[in-house]
Amino acid sequence: MIIDAIKGPLFGILVSFMLGVAIVMVVSPICRGSACMIIKAPPLHEVKDTVYHIGSKCYKFTPVGMDCPASGVVEAFENVPISENEVAKKVKDIMKNIA
Repeated sequence: MIIDAIKGPLFGILVSFMLGVAIVMVVSPICRGSACMIIKAPPLHEVKDTVYHIGSKCYKFTPVGMDCPASGVVEAFENVPISENEVAKKVKDIMKNIA
């Protein structure tokens, strides 16, 4: 009875389907989109001691400490959104240090 079932065409179709599903599960990614990206900052000493050439200009970045948010999870090296005014102020300060 089992041997007859193994030799039948339905068994081959079923095994092929199960094998295909298993291959798709192994090959497909677990996460999608930006959830798969891990963004980490360079080491602090590299940021402080390096001049970066971006486009036609050179930049030297100064790390700035800031207070952690009161709620929520804070992960290491996470980008924290800041307002355009804060960015403009920090760029002016950096440009003063370079000049």
